[in-house]
Amino acid sequence: MLKYYAWRLFKFVPLLAMVLVFSMTCMPFLGSGPIWHLYEKTMAPCQTQWWTVLVQVNNIYPAGSFDDKCMPWAWFIPALTQLSLLLPIFVAVYQALLPNRSTLRVLFVLTLVFFCALSGAMTYIVDAGAMPVSIYDVNTASGSVNYLTTLSFEFYNKVFMLSPFHLVSYFSGFGLAIVYRRFLIESELSKSVASEATEISRSSRYFTLLIENAKVRYTTYLVGTLFMAGACFWCYPFMAHAED
Repeated sequence: MLKYYAWRLFKFVPLLAMVLVFSMTCMPFLGSGPIWHLYEKTMAPCQTQWWTVLVQVNNIYPAGSFDDKCMPWAWFIPALTQLSLLLPIFVAVYQALLPNRSTLRVLFVLTLVFFCALSGAMTYIVDAGAMPVSIYDVNTASGSVNYLTTLSFEFYNKVFMLSPFHLVSYFSGFGLAIVYRRFLIESELSKSVASEATEISRSSRYFTLLIENAKVRYTTYLVGTLFMAGACFWCYPFMAHAED
């Protein structure tokens, strides 16, 4: 377990260090122009908060605002690292309850519901909307300026960048990984043991259906694509009219 934690904590450090050094030492010599000051403003916190990138806490510290953080746009890597520290606990509980699959299913559903409630509670308590970035209209003496003038990263900073908010997706991925691994194990067993003597689980039946039935597989791809496109189109009106 200690080896796993060490691997997770140091896995991305070389990559993050290279990006950080390049951004602070090389990039300033590669750009210029009337809006170049925006890059300098973005990287300014790294003069004092560079260490938060290497220890992978730049998604939560400093907690003040999005602009106070060093490389806040790299929030996903520290969030993933923080979530992965829970993986040995998930695996230990799974192995302890493995003989009783009914209990595992109930516990998985209850845990998933709890994580959903946690994400909802974080969104409700912060009360900064539910979009990562809100686009506000700006009114001036000469009229309304375009909607891209003012961006609010409050929800992004206080909720979306935090690892607990993504426990739902991480835990769902853990569950799907368990199901797929079980399918692979049963597939290998079916090759070496007579099919009559092999108990086939529901997960194996599902994956077998996807692999052997092209219509079902491509229908699933189409539905997933439509869901992603729908989510993008559904989110934009809330971002573009955040004041409503």
